[in-house]
Amino acid sequence: MIKSLTEQNFFNLSAHIREALKILAVPYLLNQEIAEDLLVVAGILTIDAAEMVKNVKSYRVWVRRSKDTWCINSQLREVAISQLEENTLIIKRKVLEVLKRHQPIYNIDTYLASKDYYLQMARLSLSIPENRAEAVDLLRSYFNSAELFNNHESARVISIYIDENLKLEDWRGYPENIWKLFFVRGTYAYRQGDHNTALQYLASVLEKRDTSVDSVQDAVIACYYMGSCYKFIGSPGNAEDVFLSGIQLASTINNENILPAFSQKVRELQFELEAITKN
Repeated sequence: MIKSLTEQNFFNLSAHIREALKILAVPYLLNQEIAEDLLVVAGILTIDAAEMVKNVKSYRVWVRRSKDTWCINSQLREVAISQLEENTLIIKRKVLEVLKRHQPIYNIDTYLASKDYYLQMARLSLSIPENRAEAVDLLRSYFNSAELFNNHESARVISIYIDENLKLEDWRGYPENIWKLFFVRGTYAYRQGDHNTALQYLASVLEKRDTSVDSVQDAVIACYYMGSCYKFIGSPGNAEDVFLSGIQLASTINNENILPAFSQKVRELQFELEAITKN
């Protein structure tokens, strides 16, 4: 069987470089200190850690993320991780521990550097079952902040992370707060005009919701988006049902807890329901 060019390049590297790449490929963000720390923790060094990082970076296997950070090429990353002999989940846990040790540095760094660090740590955490709940909350907080300024880029980025690590058809092992990311993924699909994907994720928001105000509000907005999708694909009956469900859910929330933007969305639901019932 002919190997892909990327895979062929990996196996053409020296054994020491390959071993280093298996570890360095796991995180989505590296700098000199993190890379050296990872190689020391992995216990694979035959030379000084700084020298090994220098050797790795002498090959075209990495890409720059920012002035001070970099990561392994995405295609080579997949090949390198597939070659891990130790349990991949165990390695990911070790890598996450190392990333967290460097957290104090990013807490006092620039906003963009700090945001990138926490986003990439959350991205890795999504693939570690016991860390998923924390990752969900962190990613959703960035989404909420960006939405206040109509910056929809966060929904696109978080959607990429969801697609990398979570499968909608199998919820086993997912935290109870997973509806927070299903809402983000469904919202992004809705804005992209991907109505089938939007309906799948937004329906999951309704199914996985709890009784908290935040969860019910997400479910109400999900109903509005779902109804709009059904209208677009020519299913007015389903649209009417979800619009009505959204209004009924909204009525369960104490008015003191409703933000103006949410109130506007409820009014839009009522308008859509009235319009569709008239027809």
